[in-house]
Amino acid sequence: MRKIALIWIVVFSVFACEGQQGPKGDPGDTGPQGPSGTFSGNFSGNAQFSGPTTLNGTTTFAGNAQFNGNVSTYGLLSVGSAYNVWFSESEALNLSNGGDPTNGAEISDPDASGGQATSLVNAVRFGPYRSLPPGNYRYVTRLKVTSLADPALGIVVDAHSVAAGRNFAAQTISAQQFGAANVWQTFSLPFSLPAGVTDLEVRTVNSNNVAAFKVIEDYVMIVPDMGVSL
Repeated sequence: MRKIALIWIVVFSVFACEGQQGPKGDPGDTGPQGPSGTFSGNFSGNAQFSGPTTLNGTTTFAGNAQFNGNVSTYGLLSVGSAYNVWFSESEALNLSNGGDPTNGAEISDPDASGGQATSLVNAVRFGPYRSLPPGNYRYVTRLKVTSLADPALGIVVDAHSVAAGRNFAAQTISAQQFGAANVWQTFSLPFSLPAGVTDLEVRTVNSNNVAAFKVIEDYVMIVPDMGVSL
């Protein structure tokens, strides 16, 4: 689940509400107003929620949406007519750990969204092999490390295509870029996606075989790069 404390999202199609058709009208019309809920139907207009909210599938908005509580999101969020936002729990994606679960595994973490995360030691979390329109994006990942002692190799995050045989961007993160051990921190990697890519994956790599230096990943997102830091 993707959790957001306070966000404004402005996009231009339809939204979803609890299994039934919501109000229709111009984008300036008022949409659902409520404290919380789980949504999976369709509506248009502005929406405001003051409590925990769950978005359960492909979601798009006709007007403004304001969430003043936590937002748990599953699936694909369509933004305008040209872009998509994709996000997932890290543990729902692919993991290469050399067959050794001590190197990489799904773990329980009460501070992670959904209470689960991925632990990486000499392991790679990869996927989701998505097709997105060409454009500028950011790969966003929420990470923490169990030690601030820099190992031999940094943490590598990249945006990659197997079919194209190349990275669109890559970045090395050192332990010193974390403010403290065992505290979540969000990193984002900007990249440009050319036309025709149907297998975009974003990867988080900890190549260090050091048990004391675990990289824990909560969730990952691919979002349009609108010049906003995340």
